[in-house]
Amino acid sequence: MRLCVQSLLVSLILSIMGMAKAQEQLRLQRVQLQAPLSTVVPLNDQTPTHSLEVSVHVGEEAPEDLQVGAWLSDIHGRWFQSRSLKHLPPGGHLLYFDLGPEHMLSAEGHDAKWDPLQARLMDRGGIFFFSQHQSEAELLIHSWQYQGLATKQEHTSHRLLELALPLDQHGQRQIDTG
Repeated sequence: MRLCVQSLLVSLILSIMGMAKAQEQLRLQRVQLQAPLSTVVPLNDQTPTHSLEVSVHVGEEAPEDLQVGAWLSDIHGRWFQSRSLKHLPPGGHLLYFDLGPEHMLSAEGHDAKWDPLQARLMDRGGIFFFSQHQSEAELLIHSWQYQGLATKQEHTSHRLLELALPLDQHGQRQIDTG
């Protein structure tokens, strides 16, 4: 109830102030924790870029050890993440995550290394919350914005310009493929 009233107040204040652009970017999203499992929240209305800024309100009933991180994933599901080392106490928080190719994101569930090539392949992203304590507390995400240069680039077609294959004992070109 308290989060609902607070979200209505935020919308009302923005409306009164005539901040159309700010209100446009205000996207309220309620999230119920699934702790001790990670709670994954996709933020896919934009192509992920070099950084992510998120405004989150943590309710009083949230666990004391609640933490947050940001994730990026490609079309094949390869997941890279960056997590905050700080706990999120109750109240409002403006979170910033550096997701650029020069930042060290960790690979989860695979052995790929984070680099500029991997950064260009990312086409979805979001945040995740985690705690060691069981909780179904409700969080409110007020807004989010990916910032910086887009990492996804158009694919270019490639063509083979030269190929030299060895001759076998019959004078035929042959190659073994695997």
